[in-house]
Amino acid sequence: EIPTSTQILKAFDVRGKVITTDALLTQKTFCQTIIENDGDYLLPIKDNQPDLLADIRDFFQPISYPFSNDTPEVHPLLGEPLAVHETVEKAHGRLETRCVIASTSLTEYLK
Repeated sequence: EIPTSTQILKAFDVRGKVITTDALLTQKTFCQTIIENDGDYLLPIKDNQPDLLADIRDFFQPISYPFSNDTPEVHPLLGEPLAVHETVEKAHGRLETRCVIASTSLTEYLK
């Protein structure tokens, strides 16, 4: 399924698009094909990629959340900026807070 998906991907114009899939296609070859065709990707990391999952957890481990006003949104060890987006929603009798923290430093950190 992974080689077939990579071949099918080549038939599409992914320039300027963000490709999402399930964790099965979180593979170097698939991701490289997207990058080579000027696209971006957002893929889940699960237990099928244990080393990658551990590396990402280690990278984000030193980050304490929520951020306070006197703490800049930077990686505490690298000092590099973090992209943070948070939504707060009250629905169905509960208050839900969702936060995404991202860093372009992952590119070098994970190779």
